[in-house]
Amino acid sequence: MARTERDLYAFKVVLIGDGGTGKTTYINRVRQGGFIKDYVATVGAVVHEVRFTISEQHDILFYVWDTAGQEMHSILNETYYLDADGAIIMFDITSRITFTHVPFWLQKLRNVSSLNNNEVPVVVCGNKVDIKDRKVKAKQIMEGLSRDILHYTDISAKSNYNFEVPFLVLARRLTGINNLVFLANISLAPAEVSMSEEALRESMNVMQDVYRARTIELPEDEL
Repeated sequence: MARTERDLYAFKVVLIGDGGTGKTTYINRVRQGGFIKDYVATVGAVVHEVRFTISEQHDILFYVWDTAGQEMHSILNETYYLDADGAIIMFDITSRITFTHVPFWLQKLRNVSSLNNNEVPVVVCGNKVDIKDRKVKAKQIMEGLSRDILHYTDISAKSNYNFEVPFLVLARRLTGINNLVFLANISLAPAEVSMSEEALRESMNVMQDVYRARTIELPEDEL
């Protein structure tokens, strides 16, 4: 963790997963109105700034490293993962193959973080839950996820459903403030679609089943 001259909490978060899972769509919506900090050509990454207000005096700033589509060409090198404070691994709940690749992305992260004896907290996200044709169910998630991840959540980048959960879970772990809440995210884009009641109910049931199976305490705002 670093503290900037503006007294912000600041963390590096890597966003990984198969191409087409909605990673860039997600981060662009969360940081809408913000700006891209940098493009690291030698690594094949775009670095976004995502900021949340956590008190009247303090913000939390995530430098989110996005693969910018380069995961399709397998050119990401160790620098992408190096010194990461946290990670978000994304898959598409309508595509089983993207879920089966989650352990691959987790292992790539662990291989680098172990060099620094750094246990990077990981949140796994199942995206596109606004789409009715869900292929990855609770049973597959419970059986397929490693026990050493920090948290699992469904999200929908296009509807803003649970958009803040990955960052909230990481923020609580990285700051050590278990009751931390986000007071504002000034850069969120308006939702493009609405979640149907059926999709919302299915998502909530899936997450509750996964939470019970993993015996991970829920953040207060997720129920």
